[in-house]
Amino acid sequence: MEVKFIMIEGSWCSLVCKATGQFVPFFNLIQFSHGASSPEMSNKEYFPTFFRGVPGGNAKNAARIALLEHFSWKRIGILFKDNTYHRLVTHYYLCTLNCIAFNQKKFSISN
Repeated sequence: MEVKFIMIEGSWCSLVCKATGQFVPFFNLIQFSHGASSPEMSNKEYFPTFFRGVPGGNAKNAARIALLEHFSWKRIGILFKDNTYHRLVTHYYLCTLNCIAFNQKKFSISN
């Protein structure tokens, strides 16, 4: 009896999911992750068969905006780690806020 695979489960890591997510559609496989939260993985053009069991990195933006509105804050500063995941989450957050004139400063953290 021939075994037919329909799904790959894993990895928890967004970086690994990104790598495998680029080739699984060619084999008509579904990819499911319990932990990958990178916003990149939400792009169905590049990852059409990827699904996740956790919210994406942008899911917290609504709560952040509600906090700003609750305290009537008009100016904020954002510090983030300089990697793809955090740059994307911050970018989507700023787009959501419509911060056109926001001056973003990068900080370098070294050990």
